[in-house]
Amino acid sequence: MTRPDTSTEIYDAGISTGRLVLKFVEGYVEDHLNSSFVDGFLDVDTFYGIVYLENNLYHIEKMNKFPELRKAKDGESLIYKRKFVGLGSFYDFIRNKKKVLSNKGNICTLHIFMDESFTKKICNSDIKYCVSLTVSSVKRVNSIFRSTDFNSDGYPDNIGFRIKRISSNNTKNVPKYNDKMINSKMYLESFALHPDLKDVCLGIAFTAQSFKNNVVGVSYAALPYNFYGGGICSRYYNALVISYFHGNREIVRQDLNDIALAHELGHSFGSFHDINQEYYLMSAKSTGVLKPTSFTFSKRSRDNMYSE
Repeated sequence: MTRPDTSTEIYDAGISTGRLVLKFVEGYVEDHLNSSFVDGFLDVDTFYGIVYLENNLYHIEKMNKFPELRKAKDGESLIYKRKFVGLGSFYDFIRNKKKVLSNKGNICTLHIFMDESFTKKICNSDIKYCVSLTVSSVKRVNSIFRSTDFNSDGYPDNIGFRIKRISSNNTKNVPKYNDKMINSKMYLESFALHPDLKDVCLGIAFTAQSFKNNVVGVSYAALPYNFYGGGICSRYYNALVISYFHGNREIVRQDLNDIALAHELGHSFGSFHDINQEYYLMSAKSTGVLKPTSFTFSKRSRDNMYSE
């Protein structure tokens, strides 16, 4: 059972690709009100997103998103299951987000950019699907941040995101797609010069470009020693990049894309990597194993990001 998702505070965009009608939904599995949650979007009449049911997390994605399944017909879906013990703060917050005054609190505006490789290789040039996919990912990460108690006072601090603008395809501010792996920092440096980042807190570029060293996300960090003075709401270098391709052009599953986005946003807010805490969001490397802490920031990370 699903219902329209009315939490549009993160989607306030004038889309440069034209006016699109997007259908986001949330709800629960029938007869499993207290042990399930559904979150995602409809593309035509097909649901894509996540289904949490009895400690299992199911992801539903377009089958022809994956290179080896390109011949699949549009609308055919791939469903994969991840064992996930305990809802954790992420899903617990999503289920109860009506209790949080999500239109208030601290709001960070975003510019979402989808490059040509992303729209073609991930979305088969379907702009509506592309926008729905990226906005859904930002929605889930928005829930992580809104439910996080950064100042350790026992209450979520309600820090969230609002998408101000979405654009796609060609721009001189990102490197042209290369079949070979490139340096992720080179891509980030180019994207940071995008003129549309001047009036937002942060720009997020989604790409299908493969990066060296198996990098799937890169960002400027709001750290005291950062020469560039980058990160969230910085005057310059307020940018991050997420790649949906991993190293040798293996496509990344959506659950790991969501974790990568939350991770890079953590850097943008000033967090270091966690040391010897591999199952938190700010771990230096993803293990691919989901734990109750997989969608949460460690105490050390929260302290890094919080300032009076």
